[in-house]
Amino acid sequence: MPELIPTFLAFALAYLAFAQLALSQPQHLKTIAPDARPPGKCRGRKSVATLLLLISLVLLLRTEGAAFGTLIWVQLLSAAGFCVAQTLAWRPAWLHWLVAARR
Repeated sequence: MPELIPTFLAFALAYLAFAQLALSQPQHLKTIAPDARPPGKCRGRKSVATLLLLISLVLLLRTEGAAFGTLIWVQLLSAAGFCVAQTLAWRPAWLHWLVAARR
């Protein structure tokens, strides 16, 4: 089980990255926090998302090796994107803490 910790951590980082990318879009931000002001250029959110995705990739490359780490990372990206889409569809309030942290 301890060998799965880097994979779970990489998934969590990818989930947060996709949540940040979703919050950089005005329609999702309005759904989560109707009183929030429009995001503007959102360079900060997109930069954080890119950094989180890069960290998750490096984490998997270091723990799993180049070939298998890349394969797991690509699969985690699709799973994390799907989970963020489902969170936005069913429980958008769960992402409200990300908006509150950026104010």
